[in-house]
Amino acid sequence: MEITPNLSFSVEEYQNRVARVRQSMAERELDALLVHHFPNICYLSGYQSFNNYDYYVLLLPLEGEPALILWHSELGNARVSSWITKTFTFETQGDPVALTIDMLNEYGLGNKRLGMELNTGNLTVQSCQRILDAFPEATMVDCANLVEEHRTLKSPAEVAHIREAAAITDAGMGAAVEAAHAGASDQEISAAAYQALISEGSEYMCLQPVVCAGALAGIPHGNHRRISVKEGETILLELSGCVHRYNAPLMRAVVIGPPNETVKRMADAILETLNGVIETMQPGRVFDEAAEIGEAAIAKAGAEMIFHHHFAYSVGLGFPPTWADCPVRVMKGDQTLFEPGMVLHLPISLRDAGRYGVAISETVVITEDGNEVVTKLDRQLFQRP
Repeated sequence: MEITPNLSFSVEEYQNRVARVRQSMAERELDALLVHHFPNICYLSGYQSFNNYDYYVLLLPLEGEPALILWHSELGNARVSSWITKTFTFETQGDPVALTIDMLNEYGLGNKRLGMELNTGNLTVQSCQRILDAFPEATMVDCANLVEEHRTLKSPAEVAHIREAAAITDAGMGAAVEAAHAGASDQEISAAAYQALISEGSEYMCLQPVVCAGALAGIPHGNHRRISVKEGETILLELSGCVHRYNAPLMRAVVIGPPNETVKRMADAILETLNGVIETMQPGRVFDEAAEIGEAAIAKAGAEMIFHHHFAYSVGLGFPPTWADCPVRVMKGDQTLFEPGMVLHLPISLRDAGRYGVAISETVVITEDGNEVVTKLDRQLFQRP
């Protein structure tokens, strides 16, 4: 049966990405790169599947046609989503590592200089060792984060997908806020967010909507657990819509009834932190400067508050369980420059352990002359009856 491709980007966009990665390969004197990390495979080839945890390989030679290794049942997904037509497939009971070895031999790479991603769960220690043992004359080079270095700066086409995702995110968060009231359950609030996100066009998400109510709002990384919210409690919300695997996360908080002094102090410190960091995120300025401003502002909430001490991280293309796409974090001491094309989520959140949680965040694109906040929902602590 004929399968019509439905690419997320133009073939030219993907080929430009490959060309940039090949330039980095040439600088490291690599003859080929074995890409095992699934989001990196998607970035270079377009290939998508929710079965993103198995063994996959994109073989990228310095010159010549790239090739994919994948499970035979995934071939349809490759035909739909990827521009790469050369594929090697293995059956359910097959041996994908042996197929990788055969592919490297076919490409004449058995005694060459090969890059491998040694920081991904898609390549086990055992599989890596088998490949190393098969090619004793080859030189294996750890290329962890080589592709991510290029994913850090988004193209205009990527930013367009992120803007679409941001509009969906805003709708989902707005629905969650409206569903919050005294007596509502965290399940109801989550269901409202899901309904809006999917109705507005989100694909399956990297992370399900986070709804932490009552005491759980004061504990990091929880989620809904059939809890009914009460007057005086806070609800911490975090979610993102997804378009062509691109994301734009957002955090907001709701207080039921008037906020007490603790919650107001938390919200005020978060807003001052968020506004100050965003103002500092300009091309040519350094991460450390933004973090210093953030640290001074967040401290006003009180030393007893739980805070993670990073002020932004890179987002973009993602698969479960995370929408974070590169090892880029805005923290004290980091002299990295803000550059046009960076897309950063600023997860400014505080927890008063086991009592309250407040979070307000934005997704921000660094532009040539400043920045653009692509999430548009009102930047405030929401109060609901």
